[in-house]
Amino acid sequence: MGGSSDGVETVRNANEMGLKTIVVDPVPESPAKKIAWKSYDVNAIDLEALAEIAEAEEVDGVFVALSERLLETYCKLCERLRVPCYCTMDQISVFCDKIAFKKKCREYNIPVVNDYSLDDEIPYPVLVKPADSSGSKGISVCNNREELMAAIERAKSYSHTERYLIEDYLQGAQVAANYTIMEGVPYLSLLNDRFVVEPYEGLGSFGIAVAFPSKYSDLYMSTIHDNVCRMLKDMGFLNTPINLQAFVDGDTIRFYDPALRIGGGRAYLITEAVTGFNIQKALLHFAVTGKLLSENEEVKLNEDDWKISGKYSLQPNLIVKTGTIGQVEGMDMLSDIPELVAAFQMREPGEQITLAGTSQQTAVRLYFVAETMDDLLKAYQKVIDTIKITDDTGNDMLLPAFDFSSHAADYIKR
Repeated sequence: MGGSSDGVETVRNANEMGLKTIVVDPVPESPAKKIAWKSYDVNAIDLEALAEIAEAEEVDGVFVALSERLLETYCKLCERLRVPCYCTMDQISVFCDKIAFKKKCREYNIPVVNDYSLDDEIPYPVLVKPADSSGSKGISVCNNREELMAAIERAKSYSHTERYLIEDYLQGAQVAANYTIMEGVPYLSLLNDRFVVEPYEGLGSFGIAVAFPSKYSDLYMSTIHDNVCRMLKDMGFLNTPINLQAFVDGDTIRFYDPALRIGGGRAYLITEAVTGFNIQKALLHFAVTGKLLSENEEVKLNEDDWKISGKYSLQPNLIVKTGTIGQVEGMDMLSDIPELVAAFQMREPGEQITLAGTSQQTAVRLYFVAETMDDLLKAYQKVIDTIKITDDTGNDMLLPAFDFSSHAADYIKR
C-alpha cells in the first residue's frame, strides 16, 4: 500500500525474499511501481478497491507504506482478507492521534510536552501542529494571538479530522526511541539523538541528523523505559514497530510524537548493520506468515540492541533549498567507503521542492557505522565532498551539511 520513493526499498527487499509484489498507488509513475511484479493506479485508502484487487490476485499478505493515514485501511483490509496485521483499530486510535497518545502516556506517568486550549493563558512562543499528521507538515511557531489563530487554520488544513494541538515550543535536545515488539515482548532496538534544522519564517523544524546511541541513554533508561514497556504490553501489541520522539527538558524526557510504523528515516538499517536484524524484512515475513522471524532464523532480538555493540553511528540527511532539482552527482562514487552502510537518493532531477521547513527538503539519506569516532568523521566528510546537487539553473542547491564534529566529544565512549 503506497508506491512513493520510500516504498522502493520495500519492494526490492520483497523481491529478494522471493515474494511477488503488487503496488497500489494513485500516481501512475510512482517509483515503487517500476520494480514491482504488478501495480494498480488505485488510492491506497480505497478499501473496497483494494479488497477487490487482493481477492482477484489471491494475495497472501499486506504491507503498509510509511503513512499513518493508511493504517486504518490496512487494518480493515487485513481483517477482511484474514491475513496477519501488526496492529488493531484500538491501537491505531491511540498511536495515530497525538491527543489520544498524550492522554495514554499520562496514564502511565510518561511525561509529554505540555499543551493548551484557546481558553488557557498561552505562554508564547508556542508550537501548533495537526493532531494526526506526520513529516513536519502543518507545523507553525507562534509568538502572539494573531499568529496562533492563523497557525490553527494551517494545522487544521493538514489534519483529516481538522484537529490541532497547541504545545510549549521546546528547543534543544531531542531523542527518539525505536521499539520492536515481538510475540508481545518490547525490545528497545535503537535510542538516538535527533538533530534538527532550526525553524525559518515561522515554520516547524525537521530532522537533519541522528546519532546513536543517545547521550541521554542513562536518563531515558532510568526514568521512562520501564513505563513505556508496561504501556506497550498493556495495549496488547504483539509484533509491531513503534517509533517515539521526545524532547529533553532538563532532567525530564517528554514525548511529543508517536508512530505506529517503521520510522521514515530507515534507522533500522543501523540495526541491521550491527545485529543483522532488519525490521522491514521482518514485517514482510510477518505479512505472509504471522511471524517476524522464521523458526531457523539466526538473528535474535536482545534487550541491549540499542547499544549497537559499542560502535559509533550517524544518520545525516543532506538538505536542499526550495526550487527545482537539476542534477544530483556523486551517488555512484561512494562504494569505497566501508563505514557508509547505506545511502538513498530521495529526490530526482526535475522534482520541485516547495514545502519549506518539511521533510520534502531531504534529498539524500546517509547511514554510517564505524568502530571509532575518527573513522566516522572522516567517512562523513568524504561523502559531503563527493555529493553535489544543483538546481535547474546550475546553482548549488544544498544547504550546509550538519556539523557532527562539534558534537563528537559527547559520544566518545567513557
